[in-house]
Amino acid sequence: MPRQYKRHTDMGLVPGEAMLEAVELVINGEGMSIRKVAKDKGISKSALARYVKKYQADKNCKLAPNYKHSQIFNPVQEADLAKYLTKCSQMFHGLTPKNTRKLAYEIAVQNNMRIPEKWHENQMAGCDWMSGFLKRHSELSIRNPEATSLARATSFKRHNINAYFDLLEQTIKDGQFTGRHIFNLDETGFTTVQKVPKVIAKKGSKQVGQVTSQERGQLVTVCGIVGATGIALPPVFVFPRKNFRDIMLH
Repeated sequence: MPRQYKRHTDMGLVPGEAMLEAVELVINGEGMSIRKVAKDKGISKSALARYVKKYQADKNCKLAPNYKHSQIFNPVQEADLAKYLTKCSQMFHGLTPKNTRKLAYEIAVQNNMRIPEKWHENQMAGCDWMSGFLKRHSELSIRNPEATSLARATSFKRHNINAYFDLLEQTIKDGQFTGRHIFNLDETGFTTVQKVPKVIAKKGSKQVGQVTSQERGQLVTVCGIVGATGIALPPVFVFPRKNFRDIMLH
C-alpha cells in the first residue's frame, strides 16, 4: 500500500487572507449574503458563517484552522539532519535507513520532543517518518554504495590530488602530449551465466531454483577505451587464460 495520504474533503484549504476578504464582504458589503459570497469565493457556506460570527466577536481572531500537520522535527532540524547524512556519505560512512531511524529517535529524545509511543518501543523512528523524510528532501535517496577500501578512501585528499596533477602537468609538458595521446580506460565484468530473474513460487518454500547453463560461470573482463578528443576504440575482451572456452566468443 503506498504511503501517500489522499484528502477526502476540502476543509482547511482556504487561506486566511481569502477568508478575511470574504468575511469583510459579508460584514461591510451592501446586501451581500453569506450564501452569495460563499458561492462567489468558492468557500463552504457553513465555514464562512462560522468565521463571520468569530470575526464579529473578535476582530483580531485567526481566520484559519487551529490544527496543523503533526511533524516531529521542524524544517531547520530536518535540514541539519539531511546535511549530516550527506556529509556522512561523502566521507564513505553513509548511514543505512535503519541507522537513520535510530539517529532520528535519539535526536528526538535528547531534545525532549513529543514522539509516538511506537518510537519508544522500537528505539527508532517509524517507516512512515522515513518515507516522509525522503519525500520532503528529494536530494536524498537510498543508494547501493560501492565497496571502497580504507586505503583508497584515506588517500583521496587534497594534498595527494594536487601532487598528482602537478606531476601530470609536468609530464604532459615534457612529453609534449596532446589530446590525441591521452586515453581513458575503464573495465567491467561479465559472467558467462545469465542472471536468474525473480519467479513466482509457493509461499513458504525453503528453496526455489531456476535452470541456467551452469551454477557458476567464468568472468570475462571488458575494457572500454575513449580518447580525450572523443575517439572511441573498439572494446577489448580479456578472457581467462586457464579456463578459456570457445563458447565465450559467441
